[in-house]
Amino acid sequence: MKNACFCLFTITALLAVVASAEAAEPSAPQDSGAASRLERIRQTGTLVLAYRESAVPFSYLHQGQPVGFSVDISQAVADDLREYLGLPQLTIRWNAVTRSTRMPLITTGAVDMECATTTHTRSRTRQVSFSHTFYVAEDGVATRMADTPASQTGKTAAVESTVTASRLRAEGRDELSVRSYRNGMLAVLQGQADAFVGDMPLLASARLQLGEAGRMIALTATYDDVPQAYACMLPLGDTAFVAQVNKTLERLMRDGEMLRLHDRWFTQPIPPGNRALNLPLNKATREAYDTPNSTPFE
Repeated sequence: MKNACFCLFTITALLAVVASAEAAEPSAPQDSGAASRLERIRQTGTLVLAYRESAVPFSYLHQGQPVGFSVDISQAVADDLREYLGLPQLTIRWNAVTRSTRMPLITTGAVDMECATTTHTRSRTRQVSFSHTFYVAEDGVATRMADTPASQTGKTAAVESTVTASRLRAEGRDELSVRSYRNGMLAVLQGQADAFVGDMPLLASARLQLGEAGRMIALTATYDDVPQAYACMLPLGDTAFVAQVNKTLERLMRDGEMLRLHDRWFTQPIPPGNRALNLPLNKATREAYDTPNSTPFE
């Protein structure tokens, strides 16, 4: 009897130790905020969307309101969320962001989604999630009309992107860091740089904003460089939220609405000057619409 009692006591003690260890062991991380973000939007009745103030034609201010290609995409996401969440009165609150504030505002939860000119890279997926690609930007070179890209080898190139700057240094070229695409264009016009390297649509919009002076700038696509996949930036781990955004993008791509939006903002006259970028749909973007995916070009 004593042996039986001792065995029962030992088993009970061991079970208590195991239970205590399991209680002390941290649980596996949950899907961080995927359902809760949608639930927060449902509870507050508000969707916070980011926009850029001067990223023509993707996202910019016109008459005090955000407009542009990716703004229309964001509006479409909001329309679908109204139906999905059962919120006919869902309010959109627009929050201006910059290149340096866009990611922190997503990671801290101050902004729900940012669709503009953010490139989907694998390194960024450690901090945020990305939707399907909605535009593929090819690199381009802006030069004065009298010059050609081939004549710029070994000369100074203006650059806004740190990624592009690293590539130029690897090629043995000098680079002039500028704060914006407009400043890069001005550096070329004023002779401070021999060329300005960047994403083709942003080069085209910067030239457009120069007005008559833009006629002195020539743009040439550089197909030998890795293109940039623009995608909507979302909170890390919000798989349910990402899925809803992707459903909207897939719908826009499937029914041809994405092509109509592209035509409106890239080939037709746009505000404020009612002039056109004249930038036709490129092959890589067409392929992204035919086969929606969330794969970066790296």
